[in-house]
Amino acid sequence: MKPPFGGRHRVTFRLKDSPEVLTSTMKLFALSLALCVPAAFAADSAADLQKKFVGAWKLISREGPNQQPANGKPFGVIMYDDTGHMAVQIANGDRPAFSNGPAKATQKEMANAYASYTAYYGTYTFEPQNNMVIHHLEGSNTPGMIGQDYFRYFEIKGNRLTLSVANDGKGGRMAFKDTTAHLTWEKLPATTVAPADLQEKFLGSWKLISIEGPNQQNGKPAGVITFDDTGHMTVQIGRGDRPAFPSGRAKATDEEMAQAFSTYTAYYGTYTFEPQNNIVIYHLEGSIGPGQIGQDNIRYFELKGNRLRLSVANDGKGGRIPFKDTTAHFTWEKLPK
Repeated sequence: MKPPFGGRHRVTFRLKDSPEVLTSTMKLFALSLALCVPAAFAADSAADLQKKFVGAWKLISREGPNQQPANGKPFGVIMYDDTGHMAVQIANGDRPAFSNGPAKATQKEMANAYASYTAYYGTYTFEPQNNMVIHHLEGSNTPGMIGQDYFRYFEIKGNRLTLSVANDGKGGRMAFKDTTAHLTWEKLPATTVAPADLQEKFLGSWKLISIEGPNQQNGKPAGVITFDDTGHMTVQIGRGDRPAFPSGRAKATDEEMAQAFSTYTAYYGTYTFEPQNNIVIYHLEGSIGPGQIGQDNIRYFELKGNRLRLSVANDGKGGRIPFKDTTAHFTWEKLPK
């Protein structure tokens, strides 16, 4: 049987045909037309891609030269939200806690902690025709990176997302065939965090407006916190002016890396609520501070309109202090969709 679109064969609709014949013929016509549409017309639009990207993705593997740490498997999370913002954090394998605690960490320990962690956030856009997502940096644990773009070729298969680094190191991008670093992520399922109405109020990305309290002011801070519907959260805060390394990251000194570490906060994990106490608790799964996985960061919260105020409740001894004794307060403003 010849195809309906082939040679001189034509599809003809006649008024005397029965409704059943017309319906069958039109379905065949539509199928044939779909097969003839060029692939470019079938590509996802940026809006379609955003729907596929939005959510939290867990790092599954990292391939390429210098991508495998000697001290264990890398792990991390990347989040895309429907406000057009993204955030990523990756730890390079096992990172033991500081020998004498964070307050007494040596310059070398802080330099190693910085060098073994990647964290940045910003907005994102798509180039659907190139299978590319671009991360526009607004913050990074590496100083001097604000305003730069990270190019990533993407491939989505089921619940897996593979991102291939396209930056050529000279401000441009390389062809996909020349990429060597590939990160594969697995999408996390949506999860209701009780109470659901409170989770709904937290969902989204929030921009840091102010920090109040002792030892909290070191230039104007900038940061973002995101809560998503998988029950995960991520936060990053840069404190004050953080100029680029004078000779670049590859040649940064221990002193420079220690300074970069001490002026940046980044961690992620799951979250739960104690609504009766106006408390949200972050259960850490990753942190720029080594040895913090499994710890809980406890925050009193207050919601007013599009503002969220979080007050640190941890007492430094594994417990919590009453709200009246809190001294560190972070105010965030919700970003619009």
